[in-house]
Amino acid sequence: MLSAFGRALAKKRASQDVDAEIDRQIDIWYEVVSSPQWANAGGEQALKVGVRVPLLRAWLEDRWIDRCIRIDEGGLTMSQVQQIVDSLLPDVPVERQRTDATGDVIAYDLHVVDRDAFALELARDWVRSGLPRTPIL
Repeated sequence: MLSAFGRALAKKRASQDVDAEIDRQIDIWYEVVSSPQWANAGGEQALKVGVRVPLLRAWLEDRWIDRCIRIDEGGLTMSQVQQIVDSLLPDVPVERQRTDATGDVIAYDLHVVDRDAFALELARDWVRSGLPRTPIL
């Protein structure tokens, strides 16, 4: 079924508009799963798999990420900045905690940081801060 979906996706041109592309892919998915070949075999429900952590780990293998950089409300520390810049992942998961007026943690927000854009912005800020201008030897 997934191969049929992939082939059907490739037949129709993708859109740069995110909403239109989502609609296109959903429409194609419904076309595939409701086709007689798959509908007679039980359709999407027949292929449904209960997803559990061990199964996800097996599917994702080296792409599985099971920890992120945790930041409190005080902001980034230099150690955390270094972890983001040195990350082997181009998209770094960062968890920021939110607290209430009493200091109790009320929620965690998960963000994804573009490592390269972060490093570039860091370098720009460093240059703007007025570094000593010494010649490179």
